[in-house]
Amino acid sequence: MSKHKDLDRCRKSDDFIDYAIDHGARVRNGHGSHVVVCTDNGSCPIPHHGNQELQTGLCHKIMKIFTLIGLGVMLVYILMYL
Repeated sequence: MSKHKDLDRCRKSDDFIDYAIDHGARVRNGHGSHVVVCTDNGSCPIPHHGNQELQTGLCHKIMKIFTLIGLGVMLVYILMYL
């Protein structure tokens, strides 16, 4: 199992790729320096530029797509005021 067990701890492209493989996804080469994570429900391109951290917005977008294609669970926090 990967050292990153939770999707919200992924910050680098290698972290997302390891997470996807650990959860049963297939990984194939994409165009240029991208890889594509594939499941039966869809696919997600991930930039693969060495061991650099991805920007926060891109991490959130990848997490959202992973959730939509069945690789993660998005936690929804509901604040209730009494």
